[in-house]
Amino acid sequence: MSFSSERTHWLIKTLMADGLTHVVDVGANPIEPVPYGDLLKMGGCKVTGFEPGKVAFEKLQKIKGKNETYHNFAVGDGQTRKLYFTKHDSMSSFYKGDFKGAAFLRRFGPSMEVVGEEDLPTVALDQSDVPDFDLLKIDIQGGETIVFDGASKKLARAVAVIPEVRWYQLYEGEPMFAGLDSDLRARGFALHKFMFNKGLILPNSQFEHMEPEASGNQLIDGDAVYIRDLKNPDAYSDNDLKHLAILSDAVWFSFDLTLRCLDMLIQRGAIERINARRYRERMPSKYLKNHGDTI
Repeated sequence: MSFSSERTHWLIKTLMADGLTHVVDVGANPIEPVPYGDLLKMGGCKVTGFEPGKVAFEKLQKIKGKNETYHNFAVGDGQTRKLYFTKHDSMSSFYKGDFKGAAFLRRFGPSMEVVGEEDLPTVALDQSDVPDFDLLKIDIQGGETIVFDGASKKLARAVAVIPEVRWYQLYEGEPMFAGLDSDLRARGFALHKFMFNKGLILPNSQFEHMEPEASGNQLIDGDAVYIRDLKNPDAYSDNDLKHLAILSDAVWFSFDLTLRCLDMLIQRGAIERINARRYRERMPSKYLKNHGDTI
């Protein structure tokens, strides 16, 4: 964990970006902590979330803060699509479960059992009244590229996307990592890093004698960070660089990327040169040579 409210507060105050960093969260079911949670808690961003599940949406309404707005409908490409509701609501998807794969892993089968289905009209972000956003966080069990198709204009103005990426097929016909990666690259994004990857131990005759956490070698899925390709700096406004610097610092802890953004802003005359050093002095010591003291 490398979040520091003091460091991020200093960065936000120093950069003076136009408006709060805006995060759109598609598939905002609150079953796990969100990567932007610390930034949101300190008042450093605002969130517009979408969750078609009634139970999950009602929970979001109860726990939301002042900078959070949630909508109870499905985001997609604007077409009506069949949504398969599963026994565990976090596994609901526009795609049917690949039960052969689930059976091979001896996992997911019960939670992926379809308990209902509904033809749902989806809303394309480009056709919605959602303001432009800086970060798209999306986890909708294989439907990510469908959302991208309905958000081409807004994605062109975003600086980053955090999608769930799939390594092992859990749904019939879902785009795997290769398909999602190609889609985002075609839209001008580049893979920056993986926030995490999840693996499972494969069933075997000696399973009961093995430690599942240490032996979980079969990759299943994970979260990746894509950024608008910095090889094309003209695609970034000064404000874009400021929001990317904040997100890199407080959400996925890429301090080198934050410094690269600061350097670009310095080169443009948008901030003072000394601020790169001042930021470096606030970085966790383990990222610095000689592990010097930090402010």
